[in-house]
Amino acid sequence: MAADRTLPVVLVGGLHAEARTEVVRRLLGSMPGSVALHHDLAAGP
Repeated sequence: MAADRTLPVVLVGGLHAEARTEVVRRLLGSMPGSVALHHDLAAGP
């Protein structure tokens, strides 16, 4: 039987930084081996 090779992706967005952080923390805790990538669109040059 072939291994499941799908890569689930979840996008987390919103203006409230603490809420985003909590959601990402919970997602990472529930999916061992998962990775979070943070791209801050508010940061200036």
